[in-house]
Amino acid sequence: MKKYLFAILLALFSKIASAQTAVVEIKFIGAKDKNVAVLLPVDGTYFYPNRIQKEFDKDSVLTLNLKIDQICRVDITNSKKNHVFYIEPGKSSITIDLSKKNQNFVDFVGPSAAGQLLATKRANKYYDDQAMTYRKIANVAEIIELAKADEAKELKAYQELLEQHQISNAFYVQIQKEIKYFYLATLGFVATDVYFSAKKPNSKDKFTKEYADLWDGIYKQSFSDKNDLITTHYYDFARYYADSYVDVDLQ
Repeated sequence: MKKYLFAILLALFSKIASAQTAVVEIKFIGAKDKNVAVLLPVDGTYFYPNRIQKEFDKDSVLTLNLKIDQICRVDITNSKKNHVFYIEPGKSSITIDLSKKNQNFVDFVGPSAAGQLLATKRANKYYDDQAMTYRKIANVAEIIELAKADEAKELKAYQELLEQHQISNAFYVQIQKEIKYFYLATLGFVATDVYFSAKKPNSKDKFTKEYADLWDGIYKQSFSDKNDLITTHYYDFARYYADSYVDVDLQ
């Protein structure tokens, strides 16, 4: 009987321990609108339909209480500005200053704060802009090597934070996915753009075997982990696959 009771208590304590909470307090400065769109995760993944509308209080503070057992992505949109945060169990305090016309100031205090602050600096980085930079290069092999070098350079900063114990391993894994899909989406955009551009009359673009191999190769290394859904660019990467790649004969 005692063993049976002990087993029940152990199961109960394990359940309580796994039901962790993240409390997120967000202070808005200079916001033109008190309405805030909050994109909440589903099983830790990025799921756009799970978008809710909230309002911050008279002190311009919005408090979120999240039941999570793993790191998750939370998107906050206010005054037409979107911010991405990777939230871990515990308490986090965020300040979003929208009073400056040309920039947003974001401060973050909480788990893996150094990584989060670094991540906010790349929030306005768009893969299609990066792709247009690569498009200026004629050699596909050179494009691939440059993308690899750029990806490694970005990731190195987070590797250093991990080694210094300033971010958790969970945060590092998620930002690694974010960076990975940024560059996969970039290369996918390059291949897609060249393919359709080459079909236009009098186009100087040529969709060579190298571009076909690039396009084919990036999709063979993806769609293997549902947790990749947490990333910003997974949707666009998948959209290129569904809208273009599957209908193209690369032979």
